[in-house]
Amino acid sequence: MGTEPNKGGFLVSPSALLLHSSILLWLPLVFVSEATVDQERLVLFDIRNHWSNAPALSSWDVSSPPLQLARNPLAHLDLSYSDIPGGFPTGLYSCSNLQYLDLSQTLLVGELPSDIHKLSSQLLYLDLSYNNFTGDIPPSIGRLVSLHTLNLHCNFFDGSFPAELGNLSTLESLTLAYNPFASPRIPVEFGNMTRLRYLWMTQANLVGEIPEALGRLAELEHLDLALNGLSGSIPAAIWSLEKLTTLYLYDNKLTGEISDKIAALNLEEIDVSMNRLTGLIPEEFVKLSNLRILFMYYNRLSGEIPRGIGLLRDLRDVRLFDNHLVGVLPPELGQHSHLTNIEVSNNRISGSLPQGLCANRALMSVVVFNNNLTGELPASLADCYKLKDIQLYNNNFSGEFPQRIWSASVNLTTVLIDRNHFTGVLPDKLQWNLTRLVMNNNWFSGRIPTRAPKLAVFRGSNNMFSGEIPAELTGMSRLQVLLLDGNRISGQNRPAFAI
Repeated sequence: MGTEPNKGGFLVSPSALLLHSSILLWLPLVFVSEATVDQERLVLFDIRNHWSNAPALSSWDVSSPPLQLARNPLAHLDLSYSDIPGGFPTGLYSCSNLQYLDLSQTLLVGELPSDIHKLSSQLLYLDLSYNNFTGDIPPSIGRLVSLHTLNLHCNFFDGSFPAELGNLSTLESLTLAYNPFASPRIPVEFGNMTRLRYLWMTQANLVGEIPEALGRLAELEHLDLALNGLSGSIPAAIWSLEKLTTLYLYDNKLTGEISDKIAALNLEEIDVSMNRLTGLIPEEFVKLSNLRILFMYYNRLSGEIPRGIGLLRDLRDVRLFDNHLVGVLPPELGQHSHLTNIEVSNNRISGSLPQGLCANRALMSVVVFNNNLTGELPASLADCYKLKDIQLYNNNFSGEFPQRIWSASVNLTTVLIDRNHFTGVLPDKLQWNLTRLVMNNNWFSGRIPTRAPKLAVFRGSNNMFSGEIPAELTGMSRLQVLLLDGNRISGQNRPAFAI
């Protein structure tokens, strides 16, 4: 789920965005000396000559912009997607009025210069993402104190990033994601970037603990530290960031319990999956009225799912599988929101599926296998026209499997309901897109379907099916597994085969 901010994010002035081409410039209408303009023209002329093979620069000539700057200084330079190989263009140090510099996806290589702070002291926006830079991020970058946005993601930095980044007290967006850093720790100095709104450090080889100092980032809205080697507990202060909307900490080595005091009430997406977290799902999660995504799977959480989770009106996707959860599912789950996905498999959850699980007809996936669930399936499932995936196997469900499920959704691809106590019959023609049907060890009866165009796996052993296996079924080109032993099958067709 690592995400990057929009190009320019919230930091580019509207006037700067009025000009847009493969080479984008902004020349503010202010008076400067002809000497300054001439110097900047020479810098750009040198850049064109140095990168003479770059198609994006082919239109530059001495009589047209950007080389002809009239009496205006260069403030905005966008060379992104220009395929300009070589090192960092230190000639830009002479552009003293530069406020916006975008060199993303230009195939630049090598290390960043140690004196990168010689770029314009007015620089607000610096984007060096999607290049081939290596080595360290130089400490002097922390001297560009006017920066609002610093994008360094998706390079090959294999050294470290400096604690001096914490000196950028006006920074609002920092991206360091997808770099093979040499196992750095998050500096406590990052807590000094008190205007930071967006911090993206996915897959950056981070180790150590998440500093408590990050709890000082009162403006933070998006925190993504996923796919690293972070350890220790999630600082309680993180759950107190009142403007935080997105928290991605998945696939680390985090341990301990989640704070039971939640003040980050604007959270919309929480993903702390694939860690080693223990304890309870905080009851105060029921106060997260904007919550859309709750991913906590592959942990060691215990206790019950808070009942009030089912009352959250924006909830779309709940994934809590592979924990040690007990109790029942929130009875109002799906009734008040357009729930699209519920996955709670491999727990010890009991009781029945909530009756309103598909009340808003948005459900696409229900995955609850390997629990202690009982009772009949809710009638609302029969009206789920978007349903793609049903995985209920190894529970204690009973009663008639709703007949309308087989025809309600043309998107239905997977039905895994084996090792329950379902009864019912199959339609003569299965849904067009159905590829896997596993229903062995139940009490289904009636005849075997004659048509299932895309079916690849059909496991129906140990039921009460009768009649012959239709020749049309065994002759289907996509069918790889057919197991129907332990039924009342007659005729000469083979009751079982696998390819």
